[in-house]
Formats: sequence, structure tokens, C-alpha cells
Amino acid sequence: MKYVANEVLDLYVFDENGKLITKLDSLKESAIYLYDYEDDLRARLIAKDALLDIELLKFVQNTKEENLTDFDRYLKLNETHTITFNAKNTYKKCKLIAKSIIRRLENGEDDIYLYEIPDANIVNTFNSEQTMCEPSVYDLKVEIQPFNEAEDLFKMHLYR
Repeated sequence: MKYVANEVLDLYVFDENGKLITKLDSLKESAIYLYDYEDDLRARLIAKDALLDIELLKFVQNTKEENLTDFDRYLKLNETHTITFNAKNTYKKCKLIAKSIIRRLENGEDDIYLYEIPDANIVNTFNSEQTMCEPSVYDLKVEIQPFNEAEDLFKMHLYR
């Protein structure tokens, strides 16, 4: 059976315990690249998001909003979010599901496919670019790690 894949991925980001952090469904571009690093096959997921996802930024930067003092609460009365950036937060462990649609060549019907990525690190490469002509683009870089002794990187699931 042959398929045509032409959709941008939707990404579901989970913490390392499997709790859903956010769904990124506004990606402009996305791809998973395999590359050779010192005779070891590695994988990287790169995505360009049209929107800034606050929940993802809070997750990567370890921002917590619970247990605020009265002083802190007063500062936050009219503020929606405060995220403190730290250059030392270079990697954030996570799990990912990348979801998209592919079309069967034999009959033109669409199927869903998922990439299951059980061990990954979001690389803190926050990059915001504002222009008058286009929406902002926020880059997301994820290093995919082997998840078992066979050094498998991810699984692909097909659903009809």
C-alpha cells in the first residue's frame, strides 16, 4: 500500500510522566530528520509555529504559578502570564505524539498517522521574530532519544 503525506504535523507535548502539557496545532512547517552523529543514528524534530504557545514556554522554563505569596498575587492581579527565561534550561525531557493525515494512493481516502516519540528533549532555542507582513514564527527543536535497548527512536502508527 502506498501513501502520500502532505500535511503539517500536529504535536501533542507530554511531560516525562505522560501528563499533557499542550497541543501545537498551528505549525507552519514540521519535519523529523534522521542524521548520523559520530557513527550513531540520531533523530531531530524541527517545527515552526505560527503562534506562541504559553503552556509550552512555561513547561520548558519550569515556570510554576502555584503557591504564590500575597505579595506575588498582588503583582499578578491584571497580568496574564510571567515566564522567566534562564539560559541554563537547555533541555526539557518530554514525550511527543505527532499526528497528521496521509492519503492512500489506491483510492484517495485519508488515514491518520501518529509518530510515537516516547523519549525526547526539547532544546531551548526560543526564537521570536516579528515582522509587519507575517505572523511570528517560533522555532521548536526536539532531540529524539532512543527509548529501548535496540536504540529505536520512534514508532509510526496508521489508523483508518
